[in-house]
Amino acid sequence: MSVPWSALQPGTVVDADLGLPPATVGREIQKHRPCLVLAPMPSLGLLMIVPISKGRPKTMSYTNVELEPDRGNGLTARCFGQCHQLRSIDMARVTKVRGRLDPIAHTRFKRTLARLLGL
Repeated sequence: MSVPWSALQPGTVVDADLGLPPATVGREIQKHRPCLVLAPMPSLGLLMIVPISKGRPKTMSYTNVELEPDRGNGLTARCFGQCHQLRSIDMARVTKVRGRLDPIAHTRFKRTLARLLGL
């Protein structure tokens, strides 16, 4: 499935294939999973994303953003955005659009990333 760039605005929740070993190493998040689009970069063919995991992190920290499912975001269970796993991915890894975060949840991600990155 080809997702158009116009559908990939900041705050969009997509499904993406983040790979398995050997494409991932050590503690890098992997598998096919939901991700939050932070910045589409069409001229580079890349997206900046934050992976989202259903599993509650073993150690909750300020780098995790809790998300509840709702009609708008397309999530089916309580999840956790893994802001410490911020990465860029090729557009070809995106398999579908789930929905969009509400403005409050999107702001929580932006604040968490700003703190994490010292911005």
